[in-house]
Formats: sequence, C-alpha cells, structure tokens
Amino acid sequence: MDLKTIEGVAKALPVPVVAAGGAEGLAHLHQAIAAGASASASGSAFCFIGRLRAVLVSYPEYASRQATVGAG
Repeated sequence: MDLKTIEGVAKALPVPVVAAGGAEGLAHLHQAIAAGASASASGSAFCFIGRLRAVLVSYPEYASRQATVGAG
C-alpha cells in the first residue's frame, strides 16, 4: 500500500477513504488506517489458489485480529 498517497488523499478529501489493494496482511491494513484511511480492504492476502485451481480462503486467528484492532 502506498501510505503517503493514502495520507494525502485522506487529508485532502472531506469524505471517507477506503484503502484497497497492495495489502499483504493485517499489518498493512492497520498501517492504512493509521495513515488516515477510514477503512482498508484486502482480498488476495487471504485467498490462495492451489495447484489444482482450488481456492482456500483464510483469515487471521481471533487473538491476532484483536491485537491489531486494539493497536489502533
């Protein structure tokens, strides 16, 4: 995620900004919020395509999600 751009856009616009694209995990999503985004999103960071084109959707453990939410 381009945190400098997120910060600049969030400061310049009077509307909520959603940062989407470029996140590799929870830390990047948290950094986008810290940079000024109202929300951050990621799809590919939590989806994996296996060798037989099977898709596995994953998500962080409960304790990890709570630690990230509490850090902001």
